[in-house]
Amino acid sequence: MSKSFRRWSGTLAALAGVFAFSSVADLMAFSVPLIDLDDQVNMQKIIDQQENTYLGHPSSVMLDDGKTIICVYPQGHGKGPILMKKSTDQGWTWSDRLPVPESWATSLETPIVYRTVDKEGKKRIILWSSLYPTRYALSEDEGETWSELKPAGEWGGVVGMASQVALKEPGHYMAFFHDDGRFFTAQRQVKNPVVFTLYTVESFDGGVTWEQPKAIYASSKMHLCEPGVVRSPDGKQLAMLLRENSRRENSQIMFSNDEGKTWTAPRALPPELNGDRHTPVYAPDGRLYITFRDMQPQGYHSDTYGDWVGWVGTYEDLVFGRVGQYRIRLKKNFKEPGGWTGDCAYPTVQLLPTGDFLNITYGHWTNDKPAYEISVRFNLDTLDMLYPGTMPGDPDKDLARIQAMLADKSTPINWVFTGDSITHALVHTLGERSYAEHFEERIRAEYWRPFDVIIKTGISGDTADGILRTFKRRIGEFNPQVVSVMIGMNDTRRGGSPEKKEEFRLNLTSLVKRIRDIGAVPILHNLNLVDVEKDKRQTHTDEYSAIVDQVAREQGVILVDQHGWWVKNCTTPELRDSWMNDHIHPNGLGHRHFAIEMFKRLGMYDPNSYTCQPVDPRRK
Repeated sequence: MSKSFRRWSGTLAALAGVFAFSSVADLMAFSVPLIDLDDQVNMQKIIDQQENTYLGHPSSVMLDDGKTIICVYPQGHGKGPILMKKSTDQGWTWSDRLPVPESWATSLETPIVYRTVDKEGKKRIILWSSLYPTRYALSEDEGETWSELKPAGEWGGVVGMASQVALKEPGHYMAFFHDDGRFFTAQRQVKNPVVFTLYTVESFDGGVTWEQPKAIYASSKMHLCEPGVVRSPDGKQLAMLLRENSRRENSQIMFSNDEGKTWTAPRALPPELNGDRHTPVYAPDGRLYITFRDMQPQGYHSDTYGDWVGWVGTYEDLVFGRVGQYRIRLKKNFKEPGGWTGDCAYPTVQLLPTGDFLNITYGHWTNDKPAYEISVRFNLDTLDMLYPGTMPGDPDKDLARIQAMLADKSTPINWVFTGDSITHALVHTLGERSYAEHFEERIRAEYWRPFDVIIKTGISGDTADGILRTFKRRIGEFNPQVVSVMIGMNDTRRGGSPEKKEEFRLNLTSLVKRIRDIGAVPILHNLNLVDVEKDKRQTHTDEYSAIVDQVAREQGVILVDQHGWWVKNCTTPELRDSWMNDHIHPNGLGHRHFAIEMFKRLGMYDPNSYTCQPVDPRRK
């Protein structure tokens, strides 16, 4: 994989000062901001800590009362006696360690617990402990008593079960794990080079018995493991997020449209989701929250490398490979005494009835101390208030802000113009100025702001998601105060289906939010008219232009209505063609009209200005 792909890269008062921008200065070129909760001790609670004793990877389950949470974890790194505590008040306080069956002291792997319900409605809790053989214990009385560990079959694996999902038939469950040849059978079968295999295993009786596992993917080139599985909001698809243990590639994702029977080939996740042990949970508003350990491929680093982090976005972000809304550092992890940086965060998450996420995991939270268990509690609504891009803007306030900046001659402004071939303005202006260049003359000459910088980063053939993937290089690193976006012509070519139009809307919305996040004012331009008869791929241009209008309304963005001007003034095909160099791209005259409409919208129009004339008066 190329480096360029990897680089695309409480109360509000109590949280004051925790917001940190990461989209410009981070070592990794993340395109979303970072909200850092490391120092927010009001959100954190120690669940268990023991002097000179390593407490490892936890798992939890919440009972139907919405209050009682059972948490299990090993005394040791993965393997070791399984310990259990219980909270009866949504994790605010925890019991002492509770009695557990004798066989739990023989656990060889991270314990993981899940709720199951059989087709008769009988509820159970299942606890898994893997390697060979994979064993499990059941509780039929809401965790009050438990069975001893017993083999699920003559097979084993690693971190089983990293995920477990209910399938559509009552009592039918599918669980997921991996193995590298060491533990699937009683005899080691490690290949050279090592092959990592992903497995599914099913139960048809609410978890009481389990079938023989089925291999769904195997590779020596990518060591995919620790599958984190989440169902799509409409229930029709499963997505599997995967750690890439060789550290040669980004973390990966696979999809199933047939209840786990078959899966797509792995596809790289964006760097924002690189890491281990992805744990996905939906928020009450439908957004997707994923918490994991930040790890990057070899040769790459991040400011949160080895820490406990989270990601906020949508399921559609996973489908379309988008970078999401923002990242969270829940807690900084210190280097293990005598070990490595990154021994933390096999997290477990409960969505509480209050809408809060109760996050629990282990880590080296105190320097030079063994790992111990903590929880971090927060609500996305509260975190959103720390992220400016989440809140809709106000075009009137944005316009007033631009005009105030223009009035302040002592402070230079960085203006970025980004988009596709129309902003790139190659060939089709026939040597005349583009609209960004007219803007530059208006600002740097007629306004006499010679220290302002106008940066043009349009790229021919680009789309809204292309700008998102290259946000840092094309927008973020210039530290702009204003960002002008004219995009959509190539998105239009993807078709007029509701799915493609919604994809464009979401991408453009994400772009607006990211611009606001870096402190800049976004400006959107809708699309000029095109000659559809000459290019049927542009049939839906007007519909995509209307989506630009929609995003501007929804997000409170200044809109330059280029489309409206062209509709009003291009009364004949001949007149339209006089402003075009081909069926899509405006010529120099068309760009002059682009600039004039922008000047009018920003309150910068002057009929006596050379740059505000529809035809250069110096050439009459």
